[in-house]
Amino acid sequence: VTNVLVRKYCTTLDDAQWALNGMVASVVNGEAVSVVQNRVKDAGFHELDILPLGADKVFVRSVSGIDVATVVGNAKEFFNLFLSDWVRW
Repeated sequence: VTNVLVRKYCTTLDDAQWALNGMVASVVNGEAVSVVQNRVKDAGFHELDILPLGADKVFVRSVSGIDVATVVGNAKEFFNLFLSDWVRW
């Protein structure tokens, strides 16, 4: 008899809230994530953090806990210069 061990991850309330406040987007024109992050910071959006997910996808989250969709919606033209295909996590 062989035992098979399976890892099981249980999402906590904090994890779920963290993900719900963020959004996933695609980087336009193959820009490096660090370049996009610098542009966002230079424009004064210091509360936003951009995390690479792989390929051209990034996760945009707020370090202060505010809703990212609101911030992006208020500056849509700026963010559309280098990020597209915005969706909630």
